Amino acid sequence: MKSEQTAVIKDMEFLLKELHKEWERPGASKASVSISLEEVDGINDKLKEIIYQTQKSVDEDELTFKQSIAKSKECYVLLRVVRKIAKKRINAKNRQSTMNLQSSWIRMS
Repeated sequence: MKSEQTAVIKDMEFLLKELHKEWERPGASKASVSISLEEVDGINDKLKEIIYQTQKSVDEDELTFKQSIAKSKECYVLLRVVRKIAKKRINAKNRQSTMNLQSSWIRMS
């Protein structure tokens, strides 16, 4: 019982350290990649597959608490990337449809 409590305390201390690392970051790290709209679906599918496999590993493999947290963090980061790609895709499509609409207005004049 005592060793179980010690393990839980150590796991919680590790988790708090990970949270503090995240909180101490001085803003978002910026990296920029340009991809074409045609490539977006393939990239999203690949990222979703990686997330699925990673989460499956967390659920099925016998991982330590620290390994589980590391894999969960990886999934979280990848999910943020997928969400950013989706948002940029919508913005690009909106800009494209606005440009098409504006050019059709010009032709009508």
